[in-house]
Amino acid sequence: MLPRRIPMREAKEQLPGLVRQVVRGARLTITVHGRPQVDLVPHVELPEEPRTPRPVPARVKLAPGLGLGAVLDELRGDR
Repeated sequence: MLPRRIPMREAKEQLPGLVRQVVRGARLTITVHGRPQVDLVPHVELPEEPRTPRPVPARVKLAPGLGLGAVLDELRGDR
């Protein structure tokens, strides 16, 4: 079944009715100056993709009296 073509001007005026038609299974194509721009089709529920957990940042506890600047200097080899 070919989609029915509807000019944008008409679609703006009749959107609620067009949506009801699509929900009942119709396929509609909205045109601008006679050229197809958008297809209105019934919604299809897609399976949800599994979420990848974000990595948890490492927690570092510094010894008393040891500052972060000193640790970074040591790691960079500035000392």
